[in-house]
Amino acid sequence: YINRRFFFDVHPPLAKMLIAASGGLAGYDGSFESKQPGVSYVDNLNGTAGPPYVAMRFLPATMGAASVPLTFLIVAELGFGDGAGSLAAALMLCDVGFLTLTRFILLDSYLLFFILCSVYCLARFRSVRRRGRVLAGRKVAAATAAAAHRQQQQQQQPQQQQQKQQQKHKRQQ
Repeated sequence: YINRRFFFDVHPPLAKMLIAASGGLAGYDGSFESKQPGVSYVDNLNGTAGPPYVAMRFLPATMGAASVPLTFLIVAELGFGDGAGSLAAALMLCDVGFLTLTRFILLDSYLLFFILCSVYCLARFRSVRRRGRVLAGRKVAAATAAAAHRQQQQQQQPQQQQQKQQQKHKRQQ
């Protein structure tokens, strides 16, 4: 993506575009071609400056770091409390596999972050919808009470008018 060449890949392009953007911001021009996984940058440079892989690791590491508080927010939004949220965030923070994935320029940290974002949105929607139902229930109750009060007034109004007419008729006699 950084060389602006189309190629077909089985993975969705967003994470690769983000990697290319971070490489572009770090000054990488896309000149290093990795023929196979695990090839050393230093052994294949031929005296030239290699890709700024340390700077390119910043975005995956940032997404990994943002995943920890996002885990806390998900658990808290699901209603399990701050203790459970802290425990979930601590487990995420201490997971060696998670730490390893977010250290390198891999698609996995992007995938995990966006999955956590979508789970948070679903949990948030669930809780807002529940609060929305409570508010809707209160509004229905208020509307029902207002309608019942109005109906009661309308029923009393003809009786009051009859009484007023009878009093007026008595005065005239």
